[in-house]
Amino acid sequence: MQLSTPVTDSLVDEVHALVRTFSPKVGSAETDLLGTGMLDSADLVRLLLAVEAQFAVAVPIEEVDIDSIFSIARIADLVREQRSAEAARALPMGAAAAAGEPHGVSDRIASPPRAAAPGLPTERDALIREIHELFVNSLSIEVPSPDENLFKAGILDSMVLVQLIMLLEDHFGLSLSLDDLDVDAFGTTAGIAQLVRQSANGRK
Repeated sequence: MQLSTPVTDSLVDEVHALVRTFSPKVGSAETDLLGTGMLDSADLVRLLLAVEAQFAVAVPIEEVDIDSIFSIARIADLVREQRSAEAARALPMGAAAAAGEPHGVSDRIASPPRAAAPGLPTERDALIREIHELFVNSLSIEVPSPDENLFKAGILDSMVLVQLIMLLEDHFGLSLSLDDLDVDAFGTTAGIAQLVRQSANGRK
C-alpha cells in the first residue's frame, strides 16, 4: 500500500520564507506576529510592500486591518483574496484594452499632480502646518487641506506610507506602534497630527 504524502500549502510556505527575512525567529504559520512583537510598524509596512512585489498583487493599506495580517496564514489568505479580486477586475479591463486604453493603468498614476489649494492650516494649528511642510519638503507632495482623504485622493499608497512613517518617527522623535496603523490615523493630515500628539504624550 502506498502511503499518502501530506499536502502542503506552497503559498503559506512562500509567505513564511518572506516573513523570515524580517523576523528570522518566526515560528509556525499561526504565530501572532504582532502580539509577540516580532514586527514593528516599519517592518509591517515593509512586509506589505514585499508581499506586493513578490506576489504581484496590490494591497491597499487603507483596506488592511490587523486581523488580516497578524499571522503568516492570514497574510497568505490576503494574497489569495487580492489575486481573486484582481482577476475579477481584469475581465472588464479587457474591453478597455480593446478600446485602446493601457491595460492595468492605475487611476492614481493617471491622475494629474495636485496643485496647492487654499485652505491650508492656519496659525491656530502649527503642528498640522508642520506636517504639510514635511509632505512638501520631504515627499514633494502638496496636500490641499487638513481634511483631504489622502488615500482616496491617491496621495498615499503603500510606498509613500512607508516613507511617511519613517519621516514622522525621525522628525518628531517618535516610535509609532502597530495600533497607529489605521485609516483614521493616516487618512488625513489632521488625523496624522492627532496621532503625533498622542504618541508624543504617551512618550512623556
